[in-house]
Amino acid sequence: MAKYLLKVQESLSQLGEWILEKILRGENVQVDALARIAASFPVKESTLLPVYVQATPTIAESRVCNVSPKEFDWAIDIRAYLQKGTA
Repeated sequence: MAKYLLKVQESLSQLGEWILEKILRGENVQVDALARIAASFPVKESTLLPVYVQATPTIAESRVCNVSPKEFDWAIDIRAYLQKGTA
């Protein structure tokens, strides 16, 4: 933590003006995901981590359409005539 604080202080000293703004975790999903990765295991400075950005939620709702048409009494005879040539 001390190394991180020192690095932040060095970086901020190079900036002329800066503002800190608190953003809630729920409003910043990508940073929250990276924070969970970082907290899960120790990472050395030289280690590169591949990061996968998930475009859709893990549990996505899929749309369902009724593709079987309803049979109408008057259409059954017409369909039979067109398919078989008889009513």
